[in-house]
Amino acid sequence: MRKDLADIVVAISQMTDRSDLKVLNDTLFRQFKYLQQLEAKKAKIKLRIGQKVSFWSKISGATPHVGKIKKINRTKAIVAIPGSFDWNVPLAKLTVEGVA
Repeated sequence: MRKDLADIVVAISQMTDRSDLKVLNDTLFRQFKYLQQLEAKKAKIKLRIGQKVSFWSKISGATPHVGKIKKINRTKAIVAIPGSFDWNVPLAKLTVEGVA
């Protein structure tokens, strides 16, 4: 753990005021959400409807699902898998197929 992060953890563990902890929690939540949105925007730039993509799921285990993008939403894409049903997949989880 980084020294500055360790110092922050120690400072948090010494906090006793619930309102301070609530402010800290809200700030962390907003930052986490911002980073998720940034990651989704970066992924969205690379994706197009009809593009072949793959993704992993708990159901597939060691085999990735491969399909084509049917629709791109704000944070997720609908991926049509041949012989199966459509999946609603987070943009950051998609890998473009055939790109080196």
